Parts: sequence; structure tokens; C-alpha cells
Amino acid sequence: MDTSPIVEWHNLVGGKFIAKVNRFAAYVDVSGVLYYVHVPNPTPAAELLRPGADVLMTVLPPSHKTKFRLIAANTGDLWATLDTAIPNVVFREGIRRSLFAEFTGRTVLKEGVRLGNSLIDFLLSGLRPCYVEIKSCTLVRDGTALFPDAVTERGRRHLRELEGAVKSGAESHMVWIVQRPDADDLMPYKERDPQFAAEMIRARDMGVGFLAYRCSFDGQSLRLQGRLPVIT
Repeated sequence: MDTSPIVEWHNLVGGKFIAKVNRFAAYVDVSGVLYYVHVPNPTPAAELLRPGADVLMTVLPPSHKTKFRLIAANTGDLWATLDTAIPNVVFREGIRRSLFAEFTGRTVLKEGVRLGNSLIDFLLSGLRPCYVEIKSCTLVRDGTALFPDAVTERGRRHLRELEGAVKSGAESHMVWIVQRPDADDLMPYKERDPQFAAEMIRARDMGVGFLAYRCSFDGQSLRLQGRLPVIT
């Protein structure tokens, strides 16, 4: 596999995480100064965003309401990115560079394509329409990536839309990008959202494809590491 970086950042700013104050904002201490920063992840991400955790941020243009955008946190053993925009970038670039064996020869026809009552992330080329919905995963316990880390009606709706696409003769997949390197497989987090776990089983039985890939981040560069089994 091509191990060159998928995404690279320069001039990242480090700080100490203090607390999340709402779905998209937090306080971070940067060299003794407290900043109100943008957190591009609506879930609590409590396992990563712990008080005192080291975090990395990009500097936003002056037109933004906040000075910084938080993109990664350190668990004490490794860096994990948590920006929910990153997985779509990883998938788009992976398709362009033919990094996914499962989608060899495919190209992106459209992004944000209407399917039922939802917008699905990607429509790929192929003999049949191929819909791909991307999900970000940042929670890993004992080598297992768990999704979701908060109840997700939106995620259940996306599964139902993908099921409908299969019924109509299309191909459809849900793809998880695990934004850290310490996962060996991925499972639905049944205790957090049992309805999503049940919908995954229905979708699998109807022919929706499930794929998961993990990434590593060294504090500057993010690389794709390979595919993980999805266990339902």
C-alpha cells in the first residue's frame, strides 16, 4: 500500500484541553492563555478530550469567530485525529490514488448526492450506481473501534437509505475511517446505540457493504494503514 501522507498539516499549535462547552466548542490552554476554540466533532469524544490532554490545532483566518480549530488529541500513547471532515478527505484521496482495493477502478462522480431523504457522501462510477456513506470513528477500546460514541438517528437513517438503494438495484456501502492506529476491528457500540446496531444487521442482510480502514497520525501527517474487519 502507498504509505505516503493522505493529509499533512504545517504550523500546528499545541495546547492543553480544558473542557468542551457545547457540541462544537471548547476551552484550550495555549501557553497559559485560555482560548475558546472550534471543535469540528459534535460528539462528546470524552475518551480523547480529557481535561489536561495534549491537543493540536490549526490557526483559522481572522474572519472566523474562533482563532483555532482543534484537530487532534493525544491519548498518552498516541495521537488521534477527531475532525469529522477528515474521513471524507481520506476517502476522496484514497479513491484518487487507488488505495482501496475494494474500489479499484472507481472514480468519484459526485459528492453530497441525494438519496431518499438524505445526502449520501459519495456516488462512485461503476456498472451500477455505487453509493458510499463515510463515518468517522475515534473510540477504541481493547483494540476494537466502536461506533457510534453517541446515539445517532442520522446514522440509522443513512443505513435505511443505503438499504433502499440496494433494493432499487444499486450498490451501497457504509465506510468507517478510524482516525487512530490502535484498532484491530470495528463493531457497533450496542450499549451506546442498540438501534443502530440492529439496523446494521438488517442492512448487512439486505446487501449493504461494510468496510473500515484505520489511519495513523504522527502530529503532522496522517496516513492510511489498511482495512479492518467489521463485526456485526
